[in-house]
Amino acid sequence: NPAAEGSSHDVGILQITPIYAREASRISGTDYSHADARDIDKALAMYEIVQGHYNPDHNQAEAIRRHNPGAGPGYAAEVRRNLQLVERYEAVRAAILSKQ
Repeated sequence: NPAAEGSSHDVGILQITPIYAREASRISGTDYSHADARDIDKALAMYEIVQGHYNPDHNQAEAIRRHNPGAGPGYAAEVRRNLQLVERYEAVRAAILSKQ
């Protein structure tokens, strides 16, 4: 949900915080604002910038830790479950679309 708002000033589909947007700007030399986190394409771009800088191997566990370093112990497991749901959804969607 691009309009989602969390309890720590985190917004958008990736729940990006103001400091995360500033870090994406610093790394890339661009000028992302926190409001850009509500734009799906810009949110994904910020995520790729920060992860690419700090996690160039795209290690999933490291990506989860870096994206939300203050999260509790169950957070990583919840993210992995959600990723599996998305992967299953996308596989079914692709199968349906291929039959059309």
